[in-house]
Amino acid sequence: MNNQKDIKSDLVGQVSKFENENEPLILFFNKGNNRKEKYKQFQINIGGDIAKEIAKSYLNTAIDNINRKEIVKYDFEIDNSDAIQKINHKLIIDSEKINSKIIKDKSVPYVDRKTDFRKFNFIVIRYFLNIDKTVKTFTIYSQYFQPATRFKKSFKYCFLDDEIKKLDSDIFYFDGRVDVFEFEKKYFIINLKWFNKIFDFKEGFNRIIESKRSEIVNQGFIDNPDIFIDDCKKDGRYNQRLCKIVTSDAFESLEGQAHKLPEYFKRFKISLTLDKNNIIQYRGKEDIGQILNILMRRYAIDGLTDEEMIITGIEEYIS
Repeated sequence: MNNQKDIKSDLVGQVSKFENENEPLILFFNKGNNRKEKYKQFQINIGGDIAKEIAKSYLNTAIDNINRKEIVKYDFEIDNSDAIQKINHKLIIDSEKINSKIIKDKSVPYVDRKTDFRKFNFIVIRYFLNIDKTVKTFTIYSQYFQPATRFKKSFKYCFLDDEIKKLDSDIFYFDGRVDVFEFEKKYFIINLKWFNKIFDFKEGFNRIIESKRSEIVNQGFIDNPDIFIDDCKKDGRYNQRLCKIVTSDAFESLEGQAHKLPEYFKRFKISLTLDKNNIIQYRGKEDIGQILNILMRRYAIDGLTDEEMIITGIEEYIS
């Protein structure tokens, strides 16, 4: 199923099955980077009809986005902010930390009058569907925005039984926005900025690279590989590109090709140095850009003019 229309139609069909969810799980999350328990959740005690109304609002937003936007594979470099970007849960380091907290349990504290709503960072709504004794889930993530300061400091009133009553407690709200949704361990990013914020995704780049360190070292294409890796991790321009490389088949395409490097370097005027075994001599940060271009097969020949060129921003290669 490669056609965009078919992909979107199938996904809408799957998601729409959750519209009649009677007991959605609604949680507020607080995130603290400098503590042992990074994510803490709060559950809310609201009536079934209200919960269903809130959940349906968010679900409708997700379906509307699927219908309106193209669905593409997430790319570490390419800006696809106008599309919904699909990414595997294995690439989101904190996904399991959050997922393990999305539970119905008495030990989870409830939101009450004493709750400091300023602690809320994002909202999670999980929908459940029983099919042939198997429970499927659909999960929505939404960044929570604090009410404006002017509103917080104002006197607040509402109608209760046709009388105007003063609200003495703080308020929280649901705006129906959807930044990310998850279905069958695939995450669909609608708003990349808030996806990064909720999951600390960019901070996870270096953890992904670190998990692949031994694989990079064992490739043997470069001397001083550990220094090269550490230099990439320290620079936001390069850690995303290296992350893309280690989560693709870039290394496999280079296996057994070292003997071609001298001619390759000469043709594309690559200023890197090779030793007698055709291993790249890493001299410092000034070499990183060219090394990453080699690993990503960015040096190419124009099929029309036969000119050498560096390709940027491509998603896949046609062989």
